[in-house]
Amino acid sequence: MRRFEVHDRWGLVLALPIFAYVTEGVITPVLYAGGPIPFFPLWFTGWHGLLSVLVLFVVVRRLAIERRALAMTALSVGVGLFWGTWLSTSWLPENLQDPELLEEHGSLVPMEPAEFGAYTAVFVAFLLGAHLLLDRAWPVDTTRLFARTERVLIAGLLLGAALWTVAAPWALPMFVVLCWIQFRLLRRHRDRRSPDQPTMLESLRGPASPLALLPLVVMAPVATAAYWFWWELSPSEVVLNWLYYGTIAVQTIAATALLVVAWRRTGRADAERASRPERDRSPAAV
Repeated sequence: MRRFEVHDRWGLVLALPIFAYVTEGVITPVLYAGGPIPFFPLWFTGWHGLLSVLVLFVVVRRLAIERRALAMTALSVGVGLFWGTWLSTSWLPENLQDPELLEEHGSLVPMEPAEFGAYTAVFVAFLLGAHLLLDRAWPVDTTRLFARTERVLIAGLLLGAALWTVAAPWALPMFVVLCWIQFRLLRRHRDRRSPDQPTMLESLRGPASPLALLPLVVMAPVATAAYWFWWELSPSEVVLNWLYYGTIAVQTIAATALLVVAWRRTGRADAERASRPERDRSPAAV
């Protein structure tokens, strides 16, 4: 967002996949499970990009800056309902036997509502604390580039992706190509920005209202209540599969649609800029 001077929502859409690729392509190798098929990159863009970055970072901070406590409460309720409902899909047999979930949870039995409630409380506490800390540490000059730190970070990410080539030989090339595509589009987005147009990071500078952030705590009890509801309802495996694959489908379609619109808008702007000199030389322009 800083390097490519993201200055509108479509530029943000172009930047969102990068976080998804790092999360699922460096921290874990799930991104490469489908090979060259773009399903996983698009799904994780919807999951980590739209939900984590757009909703829990950008939208939450925007609402806190604008001191919209009521809207923050509504957002927290919505995320909590989604969270508690989504976790019920972890009861599916294939998810209970997932190696990562098994390592984290330590058993093949579903997480009980009380255990999930404690987990949500810790997560929301970290989320609230992170936004409060972020407000105190927000850089004054968001355009400044710390070149050495960035080089170290990029080298670490490339090394992390390269390590997964042991399991998937195409891991590093796939990671690099996916990021390169987004970087290329983000460069075009940066070229469209006028010098006096503020970047999104500048518009999110703050200060954020702690009182407006406080409704985030609603997320934990709402998520726990939603999870408890499904626990008591004890849905069939068919229903859980509909919830599971339906959620994945919605996220993937939403990410795909937004990216296509962002790509087309970027391409249209390039075409208009390329044709402008010809119009300027036309008799009508003269």
